[in-house]
Amino acid sequence: MGDIKLTTLEITGPNTSLILHPEWDFIEERRVHSHHHRALDGTLFTYRWSGYSVFRVPLRFAGEAERALLHDWWRGETTLLFTVDTSADNTNTICRIVNRTEPLGRRVAGLAQSWAGLLRLEAIDQRKNMGHPFQLDHPQFGLLDTPAISLI
Repeated sequence: MGDIKLTTLEITGPNTSLILHPEWDFIEERRVHSHHHRALDGTLFTYRWSGYSVFRVPLRFAGEAERALLHDWWRGETTLLFTVDTSADNTNTICRIVNRTEPLGRRVAGLAQSWAGLLRLEAIDQRKNMGHPFQLDHPQFGLLDTPAISLI
């Protein structure tokens, strides 16, 4: 996916919405659950089951109230609605904050009430399956999940 130039992010929790203005190096990635198997003849087989989105949002100049709310959501593993507004398209993702440490853990130099850090979000909505429906098929026998016509 790569870097995105954006204007605002909105995170909606149980009773509150929070609008953030991230740094310009906001990153959205797509991770895939897959397995690779190489046969004796050297043929490579790749099996992909599902994928999910990962967001890394660098924040700076966040106030005490925003910090407290993000930390509350992080500690409680709250399910959130994450909206990316790029002025051309809005993308909504159901996600959680997955930082290993506090998301906003350092103060901005010279500003006692401002905080900075990296917010890590991972999608928990697994309804999207790599952009296409999963099908069992075989090059010789056709679709394995549909009844076959018997010639006997």
